[in-house]
Amino acid sequence: MLFESIEEALPRVVEIVQHFRRLVDDGTPLSELELEARLGHVDESGAFHASVPREIIDAAVTMVLTNSAIQCSDWREHHDVFWMNGETPVRTRVTFDDADLCVVPHSVRKMQLCRVTTKCGDGLAMRVTLSREQAVSHSKVTCDTEHVRIQQRRTARWSRTRSAQHVWQYDFSLTWNGRTMTMAEKERWNGQPRYELEVELASVTYLRGRSDDYVAKSLLMKLADFCPCGASIVGQTTLSVGA
Repeated sequence: MLFESIEEALPRVVEIVQHFRRLVDDGTPLSELELEARLGHVDESGAFHASVPREIIDAAVTMVLTNSAIQCSDWREHHDVFWMNGETPVRTRVTFDDADLCVVPHSVRKMQLCRVTTKCGDGLAMRVTLSREQAVSHSKVTCDTEHVRIQQRRTARWSRTRSAQHVWQYDFSLTWNGRTMTMAEKERWNGQPRYELEVELASVTYLRGRSDDYVAKSLLMKLADFCPCGASIVGQTTLSVGA
C-alpha cells in the first residue's frame, strides 16, 4: 500500500519498529536484521524505485562531511550477484580486501519481513523495510545469474556519543544493473548510474529507553533531512543529520 504522506504512514512504520524490537528481544542477532529507510520515487503505477537525482546525492554527501561527529568512508566498490541455489534465492556480495589483496565473497538469503512506502513531497518517496539475512553455505563455483548489481558506495556512520559503536549508518551508492556481469559492466561504461540513498539503524542500543514511536520518527526524519524542501513528520520539522 502506498501512503500519500509521512504522517499517514507513521503508524505502519511504528508497527515495523515493534516487529524489529520483538525479534531483537527474542534473541535474533542484529547481524541478521536490517531496519532501513530508502529515498526514491514512485512511478505512475505506484511502484517504488530506489533512485534519486544526482544533486540529492551530492548534497547529502556534502552534508554529512560537514558534521565532525560522522565518520565517512571513501568510495568502495562491490558486486552483488543474485542467483538460485536450488529453490533458495541467494545474493552473493563480492568485495575486494585491500589488506590481503584478495576477493571476498559472502552469500546470504535475504527475506523481506515487512515494508511501507509513502510519498514525501518534491516528487520523492520513502520506503521503510525490515528484512532478515541468513548466511548461505554452498560449493558453487559458477552459476546462472538472475541479476547482477555493481555498486560504488560511500558509507557514513554516526552516534550521539563518541563511542566505538555507531547507531546510524548512511549509504550513498552509484549503481549499475544487468542480468549478467557483462550486461552490468556494459551499463557502467555506456549508461548513467542510479543514485541511491538509505539510512539504517546500526545498533540495538538505540532502542533502550526510547519508544517505538520515537525510533520510527527518528528513522524517518534522518532520511527526510535529504529531501530538498524538507518534509514534516507529525508537525515536526526535519532535524539535522546528527539529531
